[in-house]
Amino acid sequence: MVDSNLSSAPSNRKRDNSLGMGVYYADADYVGALRRIGVLLIDGVTLFVSASILAAIGLSLDRTSEEILFAVTLAMAWLYVTVLKTSRFRTLGYWLMDCKIVTLSGTKPSPIRLTFRAMLWRVSSSNLLYDLAWCGIDEQKQTLRDRFSGTTLVRNGAKPIGTAPIHLSCCTAMTYAYFYPQVIRPGGLRGEA
Repeated sequence: MVDSNLSSAPSNRKRDNSLGMGVYYADADYVGALRRIGVLLIDGVTLFVSASILAAIGLSLDRTSEEILFAVTLAMAWLYVTVLKTSRFRTLGYWLMDCKIVTLSGTKPSPIRLTFRAMLWRVSSSNLLYDLAWCGIDEQKQTLRDRFSGTTLVRNGAKPIGTAPIHLSCCTAMTYAYFYPQVIRPGGLRGEA
């Protein structure tokens, strides 16, 4: 006996919307690799200078231990890449490159989500280059870190142009199968009919 759901046309099947609804933006509103490189350079220099100043101040105090100095520097870096990134001020890199980070539903990501996103760079030493290369081939110019963490980098003034269901997408690259949540626009990934 043939299951009627399997023999029906794909347009008649009920789609799974258990991941909820998300928003999508105009193609020009997604931030590509060049802006991301600008953000990385600016924020990297900002963090390095801040940590150097903090270290100089800490080392000038005789009672400051290296462990405490390391913990304070790590806490400052975490606050910079999680809390400040989603505040109205944004990081210096986000501000100068005119971009912001949002979730797939268009809201501000939580510090936990951004901590997970930052930790994804620790997976491999070449992940930065691989991430930027992925950004160049992705339909919405997103990195793997963005895909896995359910975030999107868009221009600061970007407004969603529509809503669509979030589905689990699969892609195979370099012998790996990647599964991540993605907003699937009506008519396909780029909205084609």
